[in-house]
Amino acid sequence: MAHNHEHRVLNYNRAFAIGISLNVGFVVVEVVFGILSDSIALLADAGHNLSDVLGLLLAWGATLLSMRTPTHRRTYGWKSSTLLAALANAIVLLVAVGGIAWESIRRFSHPQLVEGHVVVVVAGIAISFLGWLWIDPVVGLTIAAIILIGTWRLFRESFDLVLHAVPR
Repeated sequence: MAHNHEHRVLNYNRAFAIGISLNVGFVVVEVVFGILSDSIALLADAGHNLSDVLGLLLAWGATLLSMRTPTHRRTYGWKSSTLLAALANAIVLLVAVGGIAWESIRRFSHPQLVEGHVVVVVAGIAISFLGWLWIDPVVGLTIAAIILIGTWRLFRESFDLVLHAVPR
């Protein structure tokens, strides 16, 4: 049985390491091209991917903590650390959504010229050929809204579970 448990932990560690490495690579590429093109849409997506990295790191740490054996002080062990990690991840994502939305709204009154050949494809085409600078903040707000919808559910459910509410 111990061998099976160790094998499962190694699989978790490998999966988390691969997921984190791939997401970090995407973040670096998106940040570089987002800065070079001054695209809020690309930077917003990089921020979203960075929050995925943070979420994976939190989940990995919580998974490792949850395997600790119970003690007299922590009779349930560290099992609830996974709930705290989910709640922390949701809070970080909500803060990131606020930042993305703030910068996107600011760009409506202070539009930035965006290099159309490195941003999200549709927005890049509209900006390059039509000169519609407002597309970049709209895409940024759209990304923020998509993140908010998914994050709000995560926040609500993890908050309920941390407070030991009855699951839906």
